[in-house]
Amino acid sequence: ILSPLKRGVYSFASVLVDGQIYIVGGSTSCGPFQSNIRSTLFWEKYSNMMYRYDIKQDKWETIRHKFRERAYHTAGYYDGKIFILGGKRLSETRIVDYLDNAIEIYDIKRDTVWTDYTNPHQATLLGSVVYKDNMIVLGGVKKVLQNNEGVYSDEMHLWNLKSGYWYELGKMPIRQAPETILVDHCIYLIGNRNGGGWSIECYNLLTGAWTNAGHLLYRLGWPSLAYHNDIIYIFEQGVVQTFNIKSRQVRSYMIDLKLKSPALYYFDGKLYILGGFYMGDPSRNVYSVDLKEFDKTEVDYYYNLSLIHISEPTRLAL
Repeated sequence: ILSPLKRGVYSFASVLVDGQIYIVGGSTSCGPFQSNIRSTLFWEKYSNMMYRYDIKQDKWETIRHKFRERAYHTAGYYDGKIFILGGKRLSETRIVDYLDNAIEIYDIKRDTVWTDYTNPHQATLLGSVVYKDNMIVLGGVKKVLQNNEGVYSDEMHLWNLKSGYWYELGKMPIRQAPETILVDHCIYLIGNRNGGGWSIECYNLLTGAWTNAGHLLYRLGWPSLAYHNDIIYIFEQGVVQTFNIKSRQVRSYMIDLKLKSPALYYFDGKLYILGGFYMGDPSRNVYSVDLKEFDKTEVDYYYNLSLIHISEPTRLAL
């Protein structure tokens, strides 16, 4: 257990830069956490703050600027800057939701912020990665119908961060709002807020081809992802699944953290879990898990994407 956040928050955007984790925006709402984008909450509020966590010093710092109050958005890091886009904001009455069309750019060295309004990919729960000079965004929720069902997107866009130009990148095989992570030249899409998902999809940025890379042991809707040494770590509500991108083995571990929608990062031999939603309230807690614990824990694992029988995973206690 590490130094806690200044305030409990979930569904925020975050990036890891040189041993420091930046968290911006997110929901501080209290009440039931729904799987759809428009939730009936007891109290709804979004944050306009950015916080910086220094991993080695185990210390939090508040960035002096105020950002847009938004949640369910994304962020990427490139060339000393953090790019924040997507998500939704609330009306003054907190009754109506609006997609946020603004892009905020935070220059870390200069400690300055400016805003751009040229975002063709307006959605909540969108996936994103930064690849070379580009930020690639995909999927998400475009709007919510009167019956509270989300309209999911299959769109993909590429934003060249040098020129500022946007390009259409084609369509995803299905409309979805997955969690994404970049490994080499492949984007891995895991989980789906549209009812949950078993499959691990891969989009090859060199060939433009889509492939099914594997299957999860547990269906996921709101996973958090981290990567190290050929393994993608997948966390959601008390279960860590590991996916080896070379052998395609999937293993599962029980962990005493029933969190939803936190941030997950790998740094210097450990996983870091920050914020999230727990038992009706946003969490302030920050945890680290040494990867050596996984090596010492006996688990069931499956080759060839078997889903015939899944036994109870081994518990990993903090």
